[in-house]
Amino acid sequence: MTRTLLLAIAASALAACASNNPPMPTNAAVEDFISAGELESVEKIRRRDSDSWKAINERYILYKARRDNYLIAFRRDCPTIVDGLACRQIPGTIRNPADVQGCMDVRIDTRNLRARVDTIRSCIISDIYPVTPGQVIELKNLGYAEIPGPPS
Repeated sequence: MTRTLLLAIAASALAACASNNPPMPTNAAVEDFISAGELESVEKIRRRDSDSWKAINERYILYKARRDNYLIAFRRDCPTIVDGLACRQIPGTIRNPADVQGCMDVRIDTRNLRARVDTIRSCIISDIYPVTPGQVIELKNLGYAEIPGPPS
């Protein structure tokens, strides 16, 4: 009885550790995607409060605007993109009470996101690439391509 109980607990703990998220693709994989797809960078995109984004890895995000999708690249790896906890509040540095995480973003114009000027979670945007819905699916599946076998 206790052996069965221990096996059940171990199995459930192991299942809890398993994740359905794909592994993060390397920067090289995303750079290959950009060059193979001959993606062209744009200077700015229209921004709204309803926009959202999802991290691909520490250097790239998929940005969902109202009607369009973008691949946004940062100048360097940025852990605050993947781990919001890396944006910690430093006492005495928060000027805006709404900025509870402590990552202040630079916006020259609140209606646009500009490459090489604006930031997301304090990370400087280097390039903005428009992508199609099909390319978004490919980018989301990049993590699976780097491990052998089908995704689970």
